[in-house]
This record gives sequence, C-alpha cells and structure tokens, in this order.
Amino acid sequence: MKKILVILITGLIYNSVFNHGNAQLIGGKNNINVPDVGLNSKIGVKISKADFRSLKTFSKYYKNASDVKWFSEPGCITARFSGNQINTTVLFDKQGRWIRTTKTYQEDKMEPGIRAIVKSKYYDHKINLVKEVNEGGMLCYFIYLENDKNYTIVTLYEGEVSIYENFQKS
Repeated sequence: MKKILVILITGLIYNSVFNHGNAQLIGGKNNINVPDVGLNSKIGVKISKADFRSLKTFSKYYKNASDVKWFSEPGCITARFSGNQINTTVLFDKQGRWIRTTKTYQEDKMEPGIRAIVKSKYYDHKINLVKEVNEGGMLCYFIYLENDKNYTIVTLYEGEVSIYENFQKS
C-alpha cells in the first residue's frame, strides 16, 4: 500500500510541475514523461524522480527560460532552449544531477573581455561562432574563426588561447 501511495504522490507532483512550468515535452519514445506502466513498476518511479530533480535544478538556474524542450536518452536527460539569440543545452545524469551547460552564440553576444583576448591574438580573423562549455565549474570556450586562408577553432581556458583544429581553405 505504501508503494502505491508513494508512486501516486510522486506522479501528482511530477504532473503538477510539468503542467504549470514552462517546460514542453517532446512526444515519442525519447519522451521523459513517466511511461504508462503499472503502479508497482520501479522503472516509472526512477524516471519520475530523475525528471523531477532535473526540472527542480533547471528551474532554479533558468527561471526565465521558455519553450524548453526536454529529451531523455540512455544515461542522461537534456533540456534545450533559446533566448536572446543564445542556444542553451543543459545536460543531467540519469539521477537528475547537473553535468554540463553548453551555450552557442555569435560574436556580438561574447563578453567583451573574452572577445578582446581572442582578437588580440587573431585580429585578422572573423569570429563565426562561440561555444561556451561549463562543466564541473570549469568554463571553456570553443571559438570558430575564419580568415581568407583558414578555418580555425581555438579554445580559451583560464585566459590561455590554444589551437584546437585548423583547416586550410581550398
């Protein structure tokens, strides 16, 4: 009886959070909705706890996010949204704990200090794209550059710029 009660309460909390939040679930087999399984199913409870924990953490840090799309894949839960011309992806493990946040944006959205570091070394390159990766408290930037001869991807970590990849144009 206790198991059924816990499952029902967890399901009610889960549904009320998703029905009143800004999140939008994607249909299909990768949907993170609790599957329609029997009340005694342990897998349904595990999925809902991870989803609830992910949503709670996500809501704490991204209060103004809208049109959030949630995906469930083996071993992780992903939230994706866009705002202010910045695409954000937040990755959680299968227990609902935060792993990584990745933001993708254009040069005009770069922090001036970060842009100055890159431009001081690659002044003759155009910045096409920036990918900002925050994982485990470490912040790293992947900056996609272009000039008349090359495409170059550089990393910026703790003020140090390094070439990640370099391609010659044909």
